[in-house]
Amino acid sequence: MVDVIYDLIVIGGGVVGLAVLRAATLHGWKCALVEAETELLSQASGSNSGIACTGVDASPGTLERALIRDANSQFRLYCERHNIPTRPCGSLVALWPEDSNDRLDEVLAESHEAGDTHAQRWSPSQVLSEEPNLASAVRGAVHIPGEIVVDPWLYSISLGVHARENGADIFTNFCVDGASTTFEDGLWVL
Repeated sequence: MVDVIYDLIVIGGGVVGLAVLRAATLHGWKCALVEAETELLSQASGSNSGIACTGVDASPGTLERALIRDANSQFRLYCERHNIPTRPCGSLVALWPEDSNDRLDEVLAESHEAGDTHAQRWSPSQVLSEEPNLASAVRGAVHIPGEIVVDPWLYSISLGVHARENGADIFTNFCVDGASTTFEDGLWVL
């Protein structure tokens, strides 16, 4: 590899690393990403569920919920602009006999507070009508229609492609450890 000075080197070629690479590159930084594996997304990022959560699991009023809501809107726009197919699927937060308390009204209120105004509480018969393969012991659920599914590999790799199209470099089979890095004249050397 030729000696190149980068503004940012991202270590790790998972979805977060690729998203950071793309964002920094689009901000005009000279960036590279290094991945120890032969392929990008070879760990958890390449095989996650692909569900774009609306944030109902995050506590109300937290930074986590605010970031999820903001990222979700950006995610949908990105997929649309880059021709990444998505599938509306919704989700169910189900109540089971072993659950010690019924939190469904709380989940519904949190969903509405998070912006999922179409979320509804479903009776056991409504749940089983829509999801007949669930155990019949279900005691009800909150249906959150705003959640979508995307191919996690396709979405993530598109981030890397977009970063490369905008000038980023990506290196695989590039292991970074403490023994191979030095700090010289104000720069990290890998």
